[in-house]
Amino acid sequence: MQTSTSAKGLSDSIPKAEIDKRLKDTFVYIMTDNSGKISFGNTDNESSVKKYYQVTSKQNAETIINSNNPELKGREFKEVYVWTKQPTYKQAENSGARYLETVIEFETNATFSKDTSICDTALHNIARVSDRPGPIPISNVVEVGFKSEKRWWQFWKE
Repeated sequence: MQTSTSAKGLSDSIPKAEIDKRLKDTFVYIMTDNSGKISFGNTDNESSVKKYYQVTSKQNAETIINSNNPELKGREFKEVYVWTKQPTYKQAENSGARYLETVIEFETNATFSKDTSICDTALHNIARVSDRPGPIPISNVVEVGFKSEKRWWQFWKE
């Protein structure tokens, strides 16, 4: 039995075009962050598209909504900060967000990790930071504003 240590020997039986197609269908990018976490993304997979929210200025929201190719660029180290749930004004304020004017809702297949840089640990479950630097393409952008806050006594009212 003969063994081969070269990849060429393994790929002789599969046409190069088929290998390229399989790779494209499976992986679009592979990235690691500073902690060594590996992120896999597949932009061809519609099921990977998720809904997120971003706190921003009215002017920036309008620019993104009216863009033919909307994208989020990020400011600090080009990282993009988003929310998994529509934030209240208080949550956005506690997160350290700079432009507290409105919230946009959008969809993307970019991946995000928990943003543990926020001092308010209660926000770690809904605040996210991009796994790769921007720009990040987005779609279906709408301005939704901040989620309304219920006062403690409103929880008992129907």
